[in-house]
Amino acid sequence: MPFHFKPFNWAGSVEKRERSLPHWDQAGCTFFVTWRLADSVDAATLQAWKCERDEFYLLHPKPWDESTEKSYHDRFTRRIERWLDSGHGSCVLRDRRCRDIVIECLNNFAGIRYELAAWVIMPNHVHVLVCPCPGWQLVRILHTWKSFTASKINELLGLRGMFWMEESFDHIVRDKSSLERFAKYICNNPIKACLSDDEYSLWDGLET
Repeated sequence: MPFHFKPFNWAGSVEKRERSLPHWDQAGCTFFVTWRLADSVDAATLQAWKCERDEFYLLHPKPWDESTEKSYHDRFTRRIERWLDSGHGSCVLRDRRCRDIVIECLNNFAGIRYELAAWVIMPNHVHVLVCPCPGWQLVRILHTWKSFTASKINELLGLRGMFWMEESFDHIVRDKSSLERFAKYICNNPIKACLSDDEYSLWDGLET
């Protein structure tokens, strides 16, 4: 089914949630979401990154203009992405059976609870462009994705304990050019990480 892009509405209301990361939610928006395996970045490296990022938030309270948002992504998002692409941790999503569980979960309520624009399943993380349907919040959708896939993959591999890192990264897509940039990033991610075809799964609904 075609993807109906809904950009951020600057005049609309925004729900703000604070955990380890700040999250902005607005009904009807499209989001670029990343979540990762629990062992994909070591604790010391992540803690140093969080301290530096928290200082940035204090100096640059949201909402951000385009220049500030670019600065944030250059300094913080890109660094996390490089760490993830380096292949740290168990990388169990290299196993096609594990990726198939994630794919099944993503597709299960597509067109009912949310619309999907594109996704890629990397060895230790997942990127998704998603727009929740009316009545559904991103936080609820993410909880379902992560809890279902963690249970199924742990059962498949005979594992126990935390599978995904509890918190995810999410960004509201502000305009059409941002949507195209995120979709391009998703498609190029396996190439940047030098993965072979059997190490990842990719779907780009904007090109279908």
